[in-house]
Amino acid sequence: MKAIGRNDPCPCGSGKRYKRCCGSPGNVQMGGTRAAGLSIPDVLRAALEHHQAGRLPQAEAIYQQILQIEPNHPDALHFLGVIALQTGKNELAAELISKAISITPFNSMYLNLGNALRNQGKLDAAIESYRNALSMTPDYAEAHYNLALALQQQGNLDSAVESYRKALLIKPDFADAHNDLGNTLKDQGQLDLAIGSYRKALAIKPGFAEAYSNLANALKDQGQLDAAIECYRQALAIKPGYADAHNNLGIVFQQQGLFDAAVASCRQAIAIKPGYAEAYSNLGNALKDQGNIDAAIECYRQALAIKPDLAEAQSNYLLAAQYSPDYSPAQLFAEHVAFGERFEAPLRASWGSHRNNRDPQRTLKIGFVSGDLHTHPVGFFLEGVLAHLDSQVLEVALYATHSQVDALTCRLQAMGFAWKSLVGVPDERAAQLIGEDAIDILIDLSGHTGHNRLGLFARKPAPVQVSWLGYFATTGLQAIDYILCDRYVLPASEAAQFVEKPWYLPETRLCFTPPREEITLGALPALTQGHLTFGSFNNLTKMNEAVVALWARILHAVPASRLFLKTKQLNDPAMRQATLARFAAHGVSPDRFTLEGDCSRAEYLASYQRVDIALDPFPFTGATTSVEGLWMGVPLITRRGDRLVAHQGESILYNVGLPDWIAADDEAYVAIAAARAADLAGLAVLRAGLRARLLASPLCDAPRFARNFEAALRAIWQGYCSREQKEPTLQ
Repeated sequence: MKAIGRNDPCPCGSGKRYKRCCGSPGNVQMGGTRAAGLSIPDVLRAALEHHQAGRLPQAEAIYQQILQIEPNHPDALHFLGVIALQTGKNELAAELISKAISITPFNSMYLNLGNALRNQGKLDAAIESYRNALSMTPDYAEAHYNLALALQQQGNLDSAVESYRKALLIKPDFADAHNDLGNTLKDQGQLDLAIGSYRKALAIKPGFAEAYSNLANALKDQGQLDAAIECYRQALAIKPGYADAHNNLGIVFQQQGLFDAAVASCRQAIAIKPGYAEAYSNLGNALKDQGNIDAAIECYRQALAIKPDLAEAQSNYLLAAQYSPDYSPAQLFAEHVAFGERFEAPLRASWGSHRNNRDPQRTLKIGFVSGDLHTHPVGFFLEGVLAHLDSQVLEVALYATHSQVDALTCRLQAMGFAWKSLVGVPDERAAQLIGEDAIDILIDLSGHTGHNRLGLFARKPAPVQVSWLGYFATTGLQAIDYILCDRYVLPASEAAQFVEKPWYLPETRLCFTPPREEITLGALPALTQGHLTFGSFNNLTKMNEAVVALWARILHAVPASRLFLKTKQLNDPAMRQATLARFAAHGVSPDRFTLEGDCSRAEYLASYQRVDIALDPFPFTGATTSVEGLWMGVPLITRRGDRLVAHQGESILYNVGLPDWIAADDEAYVAIAAARAADLAGLAVLRAGLRARLLASPLCDAPRFARNFEAALRAIWQGYCSREQKEPTLQ
């Protein structure tokens, strides 16, 4: 049997050397009882040797023997508790270690008790235990580190950072602390500092696969996708069975538009870890982007079968269903209500009363919650509005739920609003923070899209909650009182499709921030190309079989015309071939297509100089692409729909004064395309004046929209105050 060395790590898990921890004469209890000719300290050391070598059953048996002789032996109790902790028996661990502390408290006992409590989710008690350890030994790096982990889990990120840094002052080569400090800094949106922490961890511990994976996550959020892929591959070279790295690599491939690679990575993660619900959900996302909605939905269902409380998978399913023409408005409503019943209903009984001042005329505190406060459609439609809000009317706070930071993020941050990150902050703690900020109206900008925090809204942290901008159906949550809309996207006859009450803005629910890029309109391409070019720069997932069939009819109806498709999915050669094959099945040859992938925004906008007429898909119509096309002088043909997501094109065209470009049905869609294609002179005149028309419309009049927005929130608040005043008071 190898004897435990004085400089070996102590098996108690403290991170200290055995000689400085449980091997210290002050910690080994010197009893007078002998067992098999050996003193208890000798027997205890034999158990510790087994324990340190990982022979837990043998160590446990000896600890039990000691307790048969001396039932209150603190070290035997403590180390039995450590074994329970190591084998996942956290309640037993806490019970045994607490008993040891009641006899002879020691710093490592408090550390391990904290770990057992933290593993049970008892964070307040864990934090108290770590602080007890630190009161005994202020320079205990491992206690500072574990305290930081608990604070991080609690969502107390600033305090967590402080504790990690204290641990590192004491122990600068503490690789785990550098890594986890990086995670906390990343959650705060401090990506450069996070990357620095991960690199320090790797300098100390080059084989640290988890640090490579975390570094890759931060690089991904900075948009450095190639560098992120390299780091994931480094992690997998060290640890080939690292399911999380395979899963995360799949996410980056998806962002790059390499969907076959994304699918393969997610499947590899599942092969390694068959019960990996999150990987099934991400696999669904990759399949959805390939246009395989049915297979995507099946993946989301598998994820939920494994982990029924995985709200992200349920939201992904609801988002995917929006693309499918097979779901009726009634079915979509029922599925969203089911989400509310699963994830919100258990919380409704705990909704508390709100103490906000009910003065109907005072400055209102408004909170926006979003994961898209960066270069994203939500950011494009939000920036101009925020810039024109009156601070005497609305006091704004922005709550970011994603750590990605770019130039648009910096512009939003520079506006001077309160900016708080909710990344890594649990919903319960986030709700508490919203309450502490005394937010009057909390606005969700995400719905069931990525990085949403509907779990936060389900806790009703603000007296009034509103859905706006980022989603195109009901959230299914009763905690959200209103949806901000306009009469075109949500006719009164369709209000029953929403749990929320519609609140109608007078003209449009969208206010587009014109691009900063200076891109000239250019002449009508058909005048020089000799053929007319239709175009769609929408996500290909919107191009279902009914859309393909209708657009093929248009190409047949307008001889020699071409179709220009541009989106990130077309980075993938397999997607390009599949797209051509779909149209070939309708008799349209490949030479009538231009297919292009992703590029910079300036290049993307300039690409509209090669499009004469834009075609809107359905039932999931365009919004950002449609307005960007109008800004570049390209008119849009849209098809009238039967749900909010299908009405977006209608609202845009009504507001820009082009209602005659709205088709009532498929026949009208083809007829409008053919008639407009035959009138090149009319198209050229329209193109020349379309940007000016758009900029003069309500769609780009940010000051006007801001006043309408402020008036809507004021009226909503006054309605709340009026209802509250009418409620009877308890005697």
